[in-house]
Amino acid sequence: MSDAPLLPSGYGPLASPGHHMLMAAQAWRRELSGRLRTPDLRPTQFDTIGALGLLSHSIPDPTQQQVGDFSGMDRMMLSKLVVGPSSAASGSACPTRPARG
Repeated sequence: MSDAPLLPSGYGPLASPGHHMLMAAQAWRRELSGRLRTPDLRPTQFDTIGALGLLSHSIPDPTQQQVGDFSGMDRMMLSKLVVGPSSAASGSACPTRPARG
């Protein structure tokens, strides 16, 4: 078998800036997820808290809509995040009230 490379030098994923950007983004996401494990946060929750913190410097009591507009987050995603996973799974809009069945 030949030891010749499959692609000529300067070609392939290692020559692509996009590939290196993807690898850096994935490494950053792994690092972020690891550091958020201790406070039991998800990256989306962390991003939302950060947006709320920044926005509250200029607006005393920002609404959910204002946080969504500022962060660029989808309104449905933000709404589910505010309600929480336990109540979303139960079908209840209020985290302390059980769903009607």
